[in-house]
Amino acid sequence: MRIDGGPVDGLSEHLGVEQRCMVHADDPAITLMLDMAGRAFGRASMKLRRLLEAEIRSGMAG
Repeated sequence: MRIDGGPVDGLSEHLGVEQRCMVHADDPAITLMLDMAGRAFGRASMKLRRLLEAEIRSGMAG
């Protein structure tokens, strides 16, 4: 695996994390899988945030 940046909680020898939170591995398939999972998690987080904001607004409105 390729290291990008300094140590990450003692895992620097195994993972490399850039500022964009992208992990690089020796195997391109693993890199692609981790990248796709990260993007899916980001989309799910945004959807959940929107739903929660709408719920909070409706609760505040009465």
